Amino acid sequence: MDCPLPESVQEIADVIGRDRALYLIGQLPQIGARKRRRCISVPKPARLTADHQLVQILGWDDARRMSEVFGGEILQPAVCRGLLVRWRHIAVRRLARQGYKNSELAEIFDMSIRGVRLITHGC
Repeated sequence: MDCPLPESVQEIADVIGRDRALYLIGQLPQIGARKRRRCISVPKPARLTADHQLVQILGWDDARRMSEVFGGEILQPAVCRGLLVRWRHIAVRRLARQGYKNSELAEIFDMSIRGVRLITHGC
């Protein structure tokens, strides 16, 4: 599932890797009323501290790399909704093949039973 990343995410992935970039975005809180808006202020290297949100999410090494490249910037990476939907569909189908009931899958993925059925039956 190596789909191309949005440019705002690819820039981060170029610094800390694809998996770590996607993990970071998944951990960032929603900003305001828009579910698709995330942002993080990246401190300059001299101001990076162990209690900064970036260090708490990524650990010191990746946070330091981010600070060296993006220090002083406010990043607003895309949420990668398309990747999340593809991942969810793959996971729903895999668990359905393993014998999970549609009602169980709906609860696990916070979906309606109808939504699960549409995924598992390919409609």
